[in-house]
Amino acid sequence: MTLNALKEDGYAAAIAHVPGSLRYQLSQIYVLFILNRQLNTTLDTSDVVRAGNRLISDLLELDGLAIYAIDRPQQSVELLHVDPELSRWYPPSHSLAWGQGVAGRAVLSERQWIIEHDQDWPDDVAAESIPPQTTVLAERMLGLDGEVIGVVIFHRSQDLGFANHELPFFAEMVRDMGHALSRAQVLEGYRYGSLCDGLTGLYNRIYVKEQIEEHLRTQQRYGTEFSILILDVDHFKEVNDSYGHCIGDEVLRIVATRIRSALRDSDTVGRYGGEEFIVLLPNTSSTDAAIAADKVRRAVADEPILAGPEEQRLMVTLTVGVAAVPHDAQDIGQLLEIADRRLYLGKLSGRNSVVDGGWQESVEATRRRAPRYAVTLSTTNAPRRVLGLEILALNGDWRQCIVEDISRLGVRLKSPVPPENDQCFKVRMLIEDRRITDEPLKEHILPLRVAHYSRAADGYWAIGGLFVDDGSESWQQFFEVLRIA
Repeated sequence: MTLNALKEDGYAAAIAHVPGSLRYQLSQIYVLFILNRQLNTTLDTSDVVRAGNRLISDLLELDGLAIYAIDRPQQSVELLHVDPELSRWYPPSHSLAWGQGVAGRAVLSERQWIIEHDQDWPDDVAAESIPPQTTVLAERMLGLDGEVIGVVIFHRSQDLGFANHELPFFAEMVRDMGHALSRAQVLEGYRYGSLCDGLTGLYNRIYVKEQIEEHLRTQQRYGTEFSILILDVDHFKEVNDSYGHCIGDEVLRIVATRIRSALRDSDTVGRYGGEEFIVLLPNTSSTDAAIAADKVRRAVADEPILAGPEEQRLMVTLTVGVAAVPHDAQDIGQLLEIADRRLYLGKLSGRNSVVDGGWQESVEATRRRAPRYAVTLSTTNAPRRVLGLEILALNGDWRQCIVEDISRLGVRLKSPVPPENDQCFKVRMLIEDRRITDEPLKEHILPLRVAHYSRAADGYWAIGGLFVDDGSESWQQFFEVLRIA
């Protein structure tokens, strides 16, 4: 051990007159005090490793050290940190099974293990993995509960080695580091639980919204741009209803994994709630965000999801709404509202789609090219007229409804019942054509896709429906008759 690192604060000078053996013991106590003080103010596991490594390397004459963490389910040790001076002897992402190599054997040993360079190394440690002229001290690292959480391997030149009277000191340092690392892991677990979704492992909506607020502040200061995506799993209720909530949860986990893998590491992905997800794309324009969104959509839709013990093959799709700063909005409320509205437009347009500002503008332009006509079903002397209009109710009955207006794309109705589901509904009309003598009355049943529906003040349901091309001319007849009426 060296006192060079202690000279700056005058400690070495203060104990210079103390006899050698006592001075050594006081120095040990002081080193442990500094180590504990630093570790006890560190709450992040990576910071604990860095702080412990820096202090130990500064206070002791070491060539370096390596730290392994326990992977208990796999019964292995994973390389967590190695000093740059030793990196050539420790491959990246180095993993050893329990009982394999120095670190793997140290896990199973209840004592400190010193290996001299001139001794036989374990057969399963490659010769090139041992620094020349080196003595190694391997020590298990225990957590607060007494369980092994890792292994620390100290390297010293063979000339110095590790004296017997130093071994309790090294054991005490490893104990302190183990306790600090264990505390940090517990705190990270609490922090993870408060920031992340328990089902998917993604961030929760609170964290993602905080990140969006942070990017808004950055944008206002530096003029940067960023985008968000709101994604919804199409027809997810049908998955739960058909296969159960356990399969539904598994589908959400797989979808979350595919979304995360299709994006950059710098992108923030969260679960927005239920079957909805939210993504923050830093430094990304609306155009590039739409490209990224379509990449995510294809990552989910192109391959079936195998879920459940019987590996049910489920084809799952996403609808995505895109909004960008500063192109679409300058505050988080407006930004989320626009992305959510575009998601809704994608749902109305058939799902499995990406809707950004350009898509919305093209749809609105199409709507402007399709003028709406007011309609009544009062008696008329026209050669063709609608005698009745009905909507199919949930119980299979036909209920009379009222047409408010019509265009070549769709119709607005007032109905005593909501549509049969949130995807489509059917209307039935009876047309009288006075120009035909043998069969003047004809019934038509038309499929319509829901554009929107809501409960009106008078208790009726206001429903907007879009024409579904079923290959017949029924809609054209419907439109022509009602437009004249």
